[in-house]
Order: sequence, then structure tokens, then C-alpha cells
Amino acid sequence: MKQFLKGWANFFLGLETEEAKRKSKICIKCKHIKKGKIEILKDNQIEEINGAYCSLCKCPLIAKLRSNDKCPEGKF
Repeated sequence: MKQFLKGWANFFLGLETEEAKRKSKICIKCKHIKKGKIEILKDNQIEEINGAYCSLCKCPLIAKLRSNDKCPEGKF
């Protein structure tokens, strides 16, 4: 939970963007990426993850990619 909150803080503060971009290239190709029906927050730095979440852990990628949380499949 701590990592998840850190990811949200990093998103709102504009931190960890380069690492999030690196991770997003992995997630975009993953079969577990899903699009939510509602896109409340927009990531202007990594638009392809807007509204996306991991179907395994249910985390929104906007926050997950900016945290130190691990991928459920060990991809990062």
C-alpha cells in the first residue's frame, strides 16, 4: 500500500516520469493491461496508459508505474 501511495504522490508531483515511461513500454505489450471505463485523471506524459490498469493486481498504471511496486509477472 505504501508503494501505491508513493506512486500517486509521484504522479501528482510530476516525479519518476522517465522510469514510468520505461515501464509503460513493457506494460503496453502485456496481455494483462486493460482499459477502464472511466478516465478521471490524465497522464499528459504517457498518454497510452490513460485509463489503463493491470488486470492481475488491479492497480491503475498511472500510479503503479511511478512506484517501486513490482509487476505481478516479474517484468519489472
